[in-house]
Amino acid sequence: MSPAARRRPRCAPDRPALPVGLAVALLLVWGAVAHASGSGWVQAVGALVTGLVLVGMLGPRFALRRLVVEVTDSDRDGTAGAPAVLELVATSSCRVTPLRPGGAPTSLAARRPGRLELAPENRGVLSAVTVRLSSAAPLGLLWWSSTRRLELPTPLVVAPAEEAAERLPLAAGEAEEAAGAAELTDAGVLRGVRGYEVGDSPRQVHWPSTAHTGTLMVRESETERDRPVKVVADLLGEVEATERLASEAMGTIGSLLAARRSVILETIEDGVVVVAQVADARSAGRRLARAGTNPWADLGPPSPGVGGR
Repeated sequence: MSPAARRRPRCAPDRPALPVGLAVALLLVWGAVAHASGSGWVQAVGALVTGLVLVGMLGPRFALRRLVVEVTDSDRDGTAGAPAVLELVATSSCRVTPLRPGGAPTSLAARRPGRLELAPENRGVLSAVTVRLSSAAPLGLLWWSSTRRLELPTPLVVAPAEEAAERLPLAAGEAEEAAGAAELTDAGVLRGVRGYEVGDSPRQVHWPSTAHTGTLMVRESETERDRPVKVVADLLGEVEATERLASEAMGTIGSLLAARRSVILETIEDGVVVVAQVADARSAGRRLARAGTNPWADLGPPSPGVGGR
């Protein structure tokens, strides 16, 4: 267990007014009955009930302070707005509610693996999550809760969601070139014509030259896909603005890769300008997750050597 996991957390009861009020009313009624009857067995039962009520009310506090929850495994890659799963183990039964990032609560049995589903709303690198642990052990009379920070065994790299860009985040002079990337054909840029050879696509036939020479001629072209397009993503600034820009950059890169274009991505990572080619959407998402301002930085620094570019 890490030192952070061993610290005694602060605990507080959940909505205690109703259960505490009912318990006090029960004890008062029982005390009145015991006093009126004068029977020793009634008083003995009343003492037993009082003890059980105290255990039921205060027991969860001590159980929660001793509770340890660990993340044994987690997804390595995720996407903003999409579920990401953690594998958890707890020393005793409890309820786990994700706080940052949010997600669906789940119940864990003692020392049995369980799954917690997160829904990170922003891109970035998560090295830890914040959850609320709740317990009503041993009698279930009153729930107590505490907030914990759970470290991940491997940082979760959350890529931005793809979004169509209103203005393509391309380097100067490349916007016009990339605007028609999704409609590229085998023709590319016409460089000349030549005689037909076996294996040439019928779409490459250049009919004006064929009619002029009387011989089947095809286009000899320079493929535009061989020329890389540079995408610039400056993700320093407010979270909302940079999140939108990252999503638009991801959408642009996805469209270019789908059109079999080579893409060079320029980002600022840890204060250093990084310019490198991205081979696929996963590597682009990881680059954009690490770029600029990390919305999850307050949860803890990522471990060194997070993935490859």
